[in-house]
Amino acid sequence: AMAGNPLNVAHQGAYDSVFLKSPQIKWEPLQAESGTNLTAMPKGLMRATMFGDPNKPGFCIFRMKYPPNYHVPPHFHWMAEHTTVLEGEMWMGLGNVVDESAMTKYGPGDYFSVGVGVSHYVMTKDVSPIFELHVMGPWQMTYANPNDHPNK
Repeated sequence: AMAGNPLNVAHQGAYDSVFLKSPQIKWEPLQAESGTNLTAMPKGLMRATMFGDPNKPGFCIFRMKYPPNYHVPPHFHWMAEHTTVLEGEMWMGLGNVVDESAMTKYGPGDYFSVGVGVSHYVMTKDVSPIFELHVMGPWQMTYANPNDHPNK
């Protein structure tokens, strides 16, 4: 470890090795009752952490599984989100107000990155997509309209 280095690679998992086969991937509800302490997401979302800890500072990789007909209102993050769709389809749009006509469909193999503070919203239709995110933790979100928060 490099003492005093603010980007200490030891704390970013540089010395960790992870090998997972798909049956070993553990899916958990992304709600407070699962211990994630992130209650900002509408109910029904599942997350599988692949690397790191999304609740702590540092690099992490996790997968998200959205149910069919799922909507995440406009929101933004303090960090950039790098997303690759692995299965299914999802629609994503930019801005503080949902405009379904302006949403872009993403399918398996598609990638997008949303910058720091950029409001975006997500929707699924009749399928349950799985996508992988690469972010710097802690992964948190802020709704563009605070009244959209599920706990309001």
